[in-house]
Order: sequence, then C-alpha cells, then structure tokens
Amino acid sequence: MRRTLKIKTRLLLTVGFVAVMLAASSGVALWRLSAVEQSVEQVVRGDGRLAGVMAQFVLHVGDLAQHERGYLSAVARTRPAENELQLWKGAYASAAQRLTELDAVADGRSSSQSLRTALRA
Repeated sequence: MRRTLKIKTRLLLTVGFVAVMLAASSGVALWRLSAVEQSVEQVVRGDGRLAGVMAQFVLHVGDLAQHERGYLSAVARTRPAENELQLWKGAYASAAQRLTELDAVADGRSSSQSLRTALRA
C-alpha cells in the first residue's frame, strides 16, 4: 500500500497523524493541569488559614508579654496588680483558643504541640 500512495497523500497522512497526536496530548495536558490547579487551590486555602491562625496566636503572645511586664512592674512598685493579672489570664485563654484552632488546621498540628508546651512553661 505504501508504494501505491503518492507523496502528497503520504505527507497529508503524516501531518494528520501528527495533528491528532498533538491534539490528544494537549487534551491530556489540560486535563492534568486542571487537577494540579485544584490541588494548588487547596494548598493555598490551607496555608492562608494557617498563616491567619498563627498571626492571631502571635498577637496574643505579644499581649501576654505586655501584661506580664505590667504585672511585674505593678508588683515591684507595690501597686495593685489585679487588673493586669486578669488581662494576662484573658490573653492566655485567647492564646490557648488559637492553639486549639491551630490543631484544626492540618499543617498546624505538628507545631501546635510544641507551642502549647512552650506556652505552659
């Protein structure tokens, strides 16, 4: 059959075969690209939530340090320090709540245990 086809027909068949293969590989690439896009969106959503929870935790730890410094300053000056102590307890409870939220984020579970241990110390 190869000898009966003219060169023009052979070239057209070759170009057609290459075009079909290119279209098929492009379709597979687009299909895989959409799967990768979904995975990336899932990771971005998780990382965004993790970053938000961690930022809130850091703010509460900053509040803890501020109220601890105020408490120690008030005790050193022999002033009433109950207000600072209550504010410190509130900041501690908020930080513990953020650690609980961090446990809910898949990537945050590993770091939340060490942070919880450090917070208790």
